[in-house]
Amino acid sequence: MRLLFLIPSQFRSWEQEPLNHELRLPILASGLVRDYRDFDYKARATALGRAAMLDELQVLVRSFAPDVIVYVNTLRDWRLSPDELQSLRHGSSKILGMLADSHDRPTDQEGDFFRALDGLIIGDSLYAYTRYRLLAEQHYAGKSVIFLPGHQVMADHFHPGEGTKRNDVSHIGTVYGGRKAFIEGLAAALPPHRKVAAFGGLFDRAEIRRIDNLVLYDYAASGSFVALDDYARIMRDSRCCLSLQTDPGSSRIRGKTFEILASRALCIVEDAKQYRLILPSEGFVAVDSPEDAAGKIALLLDDGRELERRTAIGYEWFRDSFDIAAFWAEGFAALTGGGSPEIREANARRAFEDLKRDLFAHYGGPPSEDSLMKLIFN
Repeated sequence: MRLLFLIPSQFRSWEQEPLNHELRLPILASGLVRDYRDFDYKARATALGRAAMLDELQVLVRSFAPDVIVYVNTLRDWRLSPDELQSLRHGSSKILGMLADSHDRPTDQEGDFFRALDGLIIGDSLYAYTRYRLLAEQHYAGKSVIFLPGHQVMADHFHPGEGTKRNDVSHIGTVYGGRKAFIEGLAAALPPHRKVAAFGGLFDRAEIRRIDNLVLYDYAASGSFVALDDYARIMRDSRCCLSLQTDPGSSRIRGKTFEILASRALCIVEDAKQYRLILPSEGFVAVDSPEDAAGKIALLLDDGRELERRTAIGYEWFRDSFDIAAFWAEGFAALTGGGSPEIREANARRAFEDLKRDLFAHYGGPPSEDSLMKLIFN
């Protein structure tokens, strides 16, 4: 199979962008790709102008003749429009797009993006997957919708460590808004001998409250991003890791949940509606406030056996549930055949079937396109 990856550099080189590690590299590791090309459309548009970038890209598509064009969305000003995506069609090439940041109420742009594609990968929400899977089944025959969570984790990067773990509780990445308040509240509520370690991300160190139990590491001081290898190292070195929402009222699957489980750390999840549908009930800890988190974390850290039991449940479930090669073999076969692959992980598959059944019962049959695009899942 021949693939063309349209993957942009946003805040750093595209090789260091998260979706290179979560999408492109796992696809290449699947053993299914015979030949491929990479095209950083944002960098080329910056250097040449948008029209010249599109001309260059269309020449590449015609000369390389990919079986699948894998498109990774970027910041609003640099996204390829539906018309621009359509202009890339050549021969039998399929266009597969990634929706990494879905909305609880989808925007017009999100819907137009779906309609322009042959296949849509959902990276962060079983609710968004249900919406677009039903749209494809009921209103857009021939489109594929693929549920990615869990299959973006490569075992050569994220795996258990050895020896004593140094961090009680870690948060890795961007800290702002609700995350900032949650981390500050958790640190203030923990017993004096327990610490929260915050690594990296985009935030102003001066804005973080000075709390004895909160330790800010060098990434925070420089405002730099945490590299993938450092993410993995920190997770291996942590007893618990936080997976927090960024937007109030959002219930997306965030915070590298599956990477935490793969690293054999206990995942502490805020706003756990979707997590309860997918993760094993005792393989993570759901919390609804910083104070609730502090109480549960303190008990688990003091009772090492219970911490290890729950950590092992999460790790073993992850290890036994995800197979990147099988996942992408099924995904590309479905894309080529004009359908959607079934969700491979059993809990998420059952949850989707339950959501679908409930929606059909609520609407008295298949929901209309308008109903699905306006639907907000509770």
